[in-house]
Amino acid sequence: MKEKRKQTESYETSHTVRFEKKGITLIALVVTIVILLILAGVSLNLALGSNGIVMKASEAKAETNHSLVYETIQMKSDEYSMNLENEEKGNLLAYLQWNQIINDNNEVNVEALIGKKLSTGNGRGNRDVYVVEENTDDNTYELVYKKHENIAGRNLGVIGYEKIGNDDPSDSDIFDFDPITGSIALKNAQSYYTDHYTGDGQVTRLKKIVVPAEIDGVKVTKIGGIKKVHHSEYDADQSYTIGLCSPYVEKIVLPNTIISIESSAFSRCVNLKKVNIPDSVTSIGNSAFGECTSLASITIPDSVTDMGNGTFCGCTGLKNISISNRVTSIGDYIFEDCTGLTSITIPNSVTSLGWSAFDGCTGLTSITIPNSVTNLKWYVFQNCTGLTSITIPNSIKSISNAAFRRCTGLTNITIPNSVTSIDDLAFCECTGLTNITIPSSVTDISYSSFSGCSGLTSIMVDEKNTIYDSRDNCNAIIRKNENELVVGCKNTKIPNNITSIGSSAFSGCTGLTSVVIPDGVTQIGNSAFSGCTGLTSITIPEKVASIENSTFYKCTGLTNITIPNSIKSIGNFAFSECTKLASVVIPDGVTKIGSSAFSECTGLTSITIPEKVTSIESSTFEDCTELTSITIPSSVTNINNFAFGGCTNLTNIVIPVSVKNMGYSIFLNWTSNQTINCETNEKPDGWNKSWNYGCNAKIKWNAK
Repeated sequence: MKEKRKQTESYETSHTVRFEKKGITLIALVVTIVILLILAGVSLNLALGSNGIVMKASEAKAETNHSLVYETIQMKSDEYSMNLENEEKGNLLAYLQWNQIINDNNEVNVEALIGKKLSTGNGRGNRDVYVVEENTDDNTYELVYKKHENIAGRNLGVIGYEKIGNDDPSDSDIFDFDPITGSIALKNAQSYYTDHYTGDGQVTRLKKIVVPAEIDGVKVTKIGGIKKVHHSEYDADQSYTIGLCSPYVEKIVLPNTIISIESSAFSRCVNLKKVNIPDSVTSIGNSAFGECTSLASITIPDSVTDMGNGTFCGCTGLKNISISNRVTSIGDYIFEDCTGLTSITIPNSVTSLGWSAFDGCTGLTSITIPNSVTNLKWYVFQNCTGLTSITIPNSIKSISNAAFRRCTGLTNITIPNSVTSIDDLAFCECTGLTNITIPSSVTDISYSSFSGCSGLTSIMVDEKNTIYDSRDNCNAIIRKNENELVVGCKNTKIPNNITSIGSSAFSGCTGLTSVVIPDGVTQIGNSAFSGCTGLTSITIPEKVASIENSTFYKCTGLTNITIPNSIKSIGNFAFSECTKLASVVIPDGVTKIGSSAFSECTGLTSITIPEKVTSIESSTFEDCTELTSITIPSSVTNINNFAFGGCTNLTNIVIPVSVKNMGYSIFLNWTSNQTINCETNEKPDGWNKSWNYGCNAKIKWNAK
């Protein structure tokens, strides 16, 4: 007796449902039958059908070979399980009959055998399947085993292949066509309203699509733009358009009759590697090639004069592109997140670079902007972390918001004498930038334009500039008439005649360890020293009346601060996340403490709230985890949401009878070891019903 044979499986059985009787495996049996059928001369024409694959045999040929296939099943059954009882062997045939592979007359349905049943799975959508792959070089189709998409693919080799002959699909099988507009699209193409490719038949699995020049004598002039209607049982019907979107297509051939590539025409063709744009094309619409992640290079012919927004957005594999020299505008986010793009030539015809045009092009190392461009729009080169050099031409008048934000590889930049304004966040977080020179032409520098430039060591202003200076070699930008310091760095020495420090002036200067603020300073702006993590101590001058929002936010090294008696208010987040600040004395004259003013000051152990404060704002002391003592004065009438949430080391707190209004979750995450002493006899009407939500502390009423 021969030793039983067992199929060696390369995948976990948890992902496979098999019919097995003492070593017989249905898949192994079927694969063997396929090989024998090919060797036996059964002609198999492969076509793609409604079940993913349909492998049709010539009906006449199959009809004359029923007995051969039936005998093959019997033979393989005997070979794999010679010791099976007749009843068990009968069960195998019954199984095949139940699945409509063999009928009662022992006639074999080859389509069912090869097409319908060449798949396994765990019943939850994780399917291992045999799929058809096209070899475009010789127009053959190969039947290949594939793992399901959640497991690494493994090709077990070609089972068989045949040329497609008379079964080639017609244009009407593949495309939707509008003879009025000349627009063409792929049947069942992906759209905004489908999470997957709705067609699972021949069309959507084609790897190569050749668009015809005409259909029924009418020229094809547009790719995409075929209108459809999405029907919903919950919302109103929505109209949308489709193009040639398919996850399988790798190559698209366009005829020279095409004039326009419409919006989203090829969007999310994730396997598209090659497409030609004929020189008949004049316009390319919004997101036309968006998220074509496998597209490595493309040439835009000189016939193209207009490219829409987001044309190549998210094409992460794009390395080379040639742009038509007739294009006048680079649209918004046109190359956004093209992380593989290392260089690009912008033609001299271009006059405008759109919002976020190159945002996130992390592989881009250098770029030259032509003299034809007059403005750099918002976020145009934001997050180009690989950019080390850039040439800004004399034609540029304005550097817009966040134009070079987070270009961390940029070490120096020359601002031409044509520039008149540098807007908010223009060079924000350019951590590699070491020096900057402001030309005489600049008349407006916005706050935060250089915030977070932690590497800056030298700042100079051209002495001919009428609005700004860097007096006394102070390494700062100062607005002359107002004596306001606008931009500083870690080497800045504030001149004695300065009266104000602008918003975000030193924001993100992590190397700043100490600074002397002159006595004449009367105002310190929002976020002026935020993120100065190296700053350990600071003294605020007596003439300053308020500490503005986020002034010292995230000064994590700050251990000591002197607040003068002149201070009347402390703004939102003013000292938030100053984690080493152990104690702070709030002057008696303070009347307002803003939201989150001391939140996450995890080193703060005690604090006294002045008698003139009437309201404790939201999250003012939230997550001050080391706070052991706090006194709420009788002047306080309102305590807002999360005010003391997470203050888990406060063993007890007294809420004075003066508190008439209370928000929700004031004491969030307090434990049973803590006590809330309420001087009032019962919960006042003005207290939110969820004032103690998320709190397990003991509550004592009438606690005098």
